[in-house]
Amino acid sequence: MPAIRNKQPHSLVEPNDRPQSPTKGWTKDQKRQLFYHVIKNGEKDWKIAVEGKTGHQLTRNFRKTLLPQIERSCGFF
Repeated sequence: MPAIRNKQPHSLVEPNDRPQSPTKGWTKDQKRQLFYHVIKNGEKDWKIAVEGKTGHQLTRNFRKTLLPQIERSCGFF
């Protein structure tokens, strides 16, 4: 026999009202820090580029977000 579950809503708070984790998402300042880090150091030493972000997050954000924007603005595509 299946268990009877309580069907109460998970949360009464709207999704936009929830506080975000400080490590989720990217602020303009963090993107700017990453951009200038790559200009100064090249695509290395990712761990020290932006405080609070992992090397994987930094690499991925640069290659998937910032680099395509730079290439489009310079006329490579």
